[in-house]
Amino acid sequence: MFRDAFTVGPFVNWHPNRDWRVGGIVEFDTGADGWYGAVEAGWSRPTGRDSFLRAHAGASAVSDFYGRSGMNDLYARLAWTYGFNRSVAITPFVGTSITLDSAASTRLYAGLWFEVNF
Repeated sequence: MFRDAFTVGPFVNWHPNRDWRVGGIVEFDTGADGWYGAVEAGWSRPTGRDSFLRAHAGASAVSDFYGRSGMNDLYARLAWTYGFNRSVAITPFVGTSITLDSAASTRLYAGLWFEVNF
């Protein structure tokens, strides 16, 4: 089962142009007592003065992460953010996680983030 924890590790991002980002991350999770790594690409584009569309996709792998090791999943998410002002925004999103491990299951998810900056 999940335990209280934190993750720590480096990440890198490269922006070949204004719309695209390519990156990678390696983290150690103290609750899982294991490693998580991912490579991903992301794209974003303004859709108006106060909004933008964002898509990203990637692949992850784990080592001793809640008892699992090897390739973990392929994932993708599409999100649209609208800023009401400089402090408040909403972001509806939809995404998927396609598992590469037979011990887990593929998921489709959607939601709404409500963001407030102080």
